Amino acid sequence: MGGSYLRWRLGVADESSCELFMALLGEVGFEAFETMPMNPEGVGVLADHPKQDSPSPIVMEAYGLVEIIGPRFQDHWLRENEDKILWIDGPHPMPNTNWNAEWESNFEPVRLGTSLGLRAPFHEPMGDVDLELVMMPRMSFGTGHHETTLLMSWWLLGAPTEQTIQIGQKVLWKSGPQRVDTVEGLLLYQNPKQDAPFPRLKGIRVLDMGCGTGILGILAARLGASSVIGIDVEAWSAENAAENATRNAVPAPGSHADWLCGDAEMLPSLWAVHGKFDLILANINRNILLKDMAAYDGSLQPGGQLWLSGFYTEDHGVLLQEAKRLGLICVGSAALNQWSTLLFEKV
Repeated sequence: MGGSYLRWRLGVADESSCELFMALLGEVGFEAFETMPMNPEGVGVLADHPKQDSPSPIVMEAYGLVEIIGPRFQDHWLRENEDKILWIDGPHPMPNTNWNAEWESNFEPVRLGTSLGLRAPFHEPMGDVDLELVMMPRMSFGTGHHETTLLMSWWLLGAPTEQTIQIGQKVLWKSGPQRVDTVEGLLLYQNPKQDAPFPRLKGIRVLDMGCGTGILGILAARLGASSVIGIDVEAWSAENAAENATRNAVPAPGSHADWLCGDAEMLPSLWAVHGKFDLILANINRNILLKDMAAYDGSLQPGGQLWLSGFYTEDHGVLLQEAKRLGLICVGSAALNQWSTLLFEKV
């Protein structure tokens, strides 16, 4: 994708705030983000900004096409949300940037032990893994490089033990994700004799919320799910997921897969027609998960499971509290580099 881009620089308090702003800015048309530590001199802080004395440990750069984010961002979003940001610098023109080419140049294959390989179409096949997915991101989240995607994929595979996670030639975790057994005294993994809370995907109906590239829904389909529906707020993500599904022979004959643009508000109309889901995957961010958890719960079959990711282990408390209010039982948790998953069952 080419065109003239604008770059905005925002000072944010922490990584959790970065995740929130990425989600919010994505809704108004920003396509790419980069984060970095604030340098000691505080370069980029506006001299006349009312929060100039507030130190910002993180700088977030956001990029989007001029014709999309220029007026919408400045005239609407920025005016309504400026008080949430420590400082703002921009816009800076970034002409003729081809972000797909940039992403391709930095996209490396991912391995989860011998269980799963993730690569782009321009990589060589990975013949030494049990299952290989070919994913082209096209600006959608879910290349398999982020901890949250890796965690959710690991659970779908049955939580295999001692699985080395590797990106390109770099080994990130020699023995895979680490299960979190307790959080503030609450037992999370209640059945240690069973490797996977959902041991079989064959024949189940799966919902992939915030599907991005479709990677989790596609993996579920390749592992035997009879029906997969992916939903993303961005139309181009839903289109990207459909492309990737076709690339990976999803759906299989006799199965169903669909990729839709929307959010949790469309769930009642979906399950009213097609029935409720056995497994809901939601790898988004903490605030959206809290807002939409009741909608997910209402879309689950009794005995169905809700798997959440996109947050830090420090966010467990508020998520567990909302799940308890809804009557969901926590059956599993695991973490990588402080990014976490929580798995719930509807009784």
